[in-house]
Amino acid sequence: MNTILLGFVASLLAGLGTFIGALPVVFIPTISQRLEAILLGFGGGVMLAATAFSLIVPGTDAAIEQGHSQAIAALIMVLGILFGGWCLNFIHTNFPHEHFFKSDEGDTI
Repeated sequence: MNTILLGFVASLLAGLGTFIGALPVVFIPTISQRLEAILLGFGGGVMLAATAFSLIVPGTDAAIEQGHSQAIAALIMVLGILFGGWCLNFIHTNFPHEHFFKSDEGDTI
């Protein structure tokens, strides 16, 4: 199959999947701020996990290509993920920020 046609069909299927997945939102008149926050958090978590987990295998392969054993490559990835999580926690606790449904640092509105 032509590469451009294949890319078009794949993009069309992804767009249709997004449309069908978002369709129930049209039929829900209102939702509470709490449910909206839960759904947004869930969606963000899924996307964050998808991006992070999709980098584990290429990162492990890169470490193996640099001459490390599989065990050391896996250890490098685990340490990298833990360090990244620690960095996110450090930034969250030490830098001021606001949330959509709460005032500064978690006080309810």
